[in-house]
Amino acid sequence: TLISELEGFPMPNTPEKVIPELTQWSRALFQTLPEFIQKQLLLERQSNAALQMSQLETERLLAWLVEDELNQRKKQGSFKGSFSPVCQFIGYQARCSVPSDFDSDYAYTLGATSAVLAASGLSGYMAVVSDLSQPVQKWRAGGVPFTAILSVAGSSAAGAFRPRPAIFPHRVDLDGAAFKSWCKERESCAKFEMYENPGPIQLSGQSAGMVSSTIMSKFSYLRELEDLRKHMSSLTSRCRPGCDPRTVRVAVQSLATLNSILNELAGPSEAIEQREK
Repeated sequence: TLISELEGFPMPNTPEKVIPELTQWSRALFQTLPEFIQKQLLLERQSNAALQMSQLETERLLAWLVEDELNQRKKQGSFKGSFSPVCQFIGYQARCSVPSDFDSDYAYTLGATSAVLAASGLSGYMAVVSDLSQPVQKWRAGGVPFTAILSVAGSSAAGAFRPRPAIFPHRVDLDGAAFKSWCKERESCAKFEMYENPGPIQLSGQSAGMVSSTIMSKFSYLRELEDLRKHMSSLTSRCRPGCDPRTVRVAVQSLATLNSILNELAGPSEAIEQREK
């Protein structure tokens, strides 16, 4: 086959050197491929000496084949439209197993929430689903504006660059339940074969509705926001004109402390301004 013949060549290589050395049928097949696929088949080998099949842009190949077919139909007069594909890498999706019930329910819920946000004219929102550790009937769906999760780093002293909004990455919580659960298994994984595969179809059985430890250990984001609004409403009702001055003083000092803590948590440690003493 073509692949077995290519595995016999030193890599990386070029199509010009490889094509004359291929057998007749393999040469014909190789030449039917677009140039970018030919070059990707001849990249440096993987660490196990195999060809880098994961580097093949199969989604781009599919678009190329469709475009070639439509060009042929245009010449025949059976197609008069235009074709402008936008490709997305689906290598991981193509190699993964069938989604579990949880995966399917989560994806459908995010899609439905996105549709509701779009139909409501709420652009610039990200669909979120909370309470994922609960049964589907108890999930809470909503939208979060992107501006709420963006932060702007401080500009340089010389003004050499203009700061741009960015979403700060969240580091792994080393004190969280999920990481502690991994620490308990880490030593065993290093010594023994702990690999388990529930099977390619996970639509029924014990693993169909399972969720990860990370999700199980997370609090209800939307419920916490709702509780926060209730506390803020209660604080507003208590601190009205004419209330006890002590109530106002305690509220002001507590909120000032809370805002100081939130300012420290607003971005990663490297984004916090360091001042020399």
